[in-house]
Amino acid sequence: MDAEQKSKLPVDFELVLGQGIHPFYLGMEADQVMEAAIGWKIASSERDFGSVRFEFEKGGKIISVSLLNTVHLYPGFHGDYRTYYISTDDARFPDGKRLSRMTQNSILSRFTNDQALALTDSIIHEGEVIWSSYESEDISILFNDDYRPSLSISRMPKLGWDEDY
Repeated sequence: MDAEQKSKLPVDFELVLGQGIHPFYLGMEADQVMEAAIGWKIASSERDFGSVRFEFEKGGKIISVSLLNTVHLYPGFHGDYRTYYISTDDARFPDGKRLSRMTQNSILSRFTNDQALALTDSIIHEGEVIWSSYESEDISILFNDDYRPSLSISRMPKLGWDEDY
């Protein structure tokens, strides 16, 4: 595929509250993640003791997807990998507004009630906030003066014996 065709491919990482960042969703098995990534380039991958992380790239946009081996969480359970963490700085809301084109206050105002985000950490330099992190149970947004807002959504996988499965 040449560069001209590649640049015309739409890449929309849409936040789906409570579920993931389209086209990747929390709880997906490894084969489902690979099916969702058909046509994407694996920009990097990293494996450690109980997880594997992929960075998928398409059209210059990157999304990071981490899968956790459940056997490390629940000894004795058959080992399968489930998506528990998804992150990108190229996300958009369902109405099409991109986080990178919105102010910090307008982004935060989108998260209300059960999805409300609270300031968890910040760095102040010479009286100005240069870095801040807002989180809820599942969602984290990092604001940094030098970069676009980074959106992450994560949740430990639910298994058959977990209550709200």
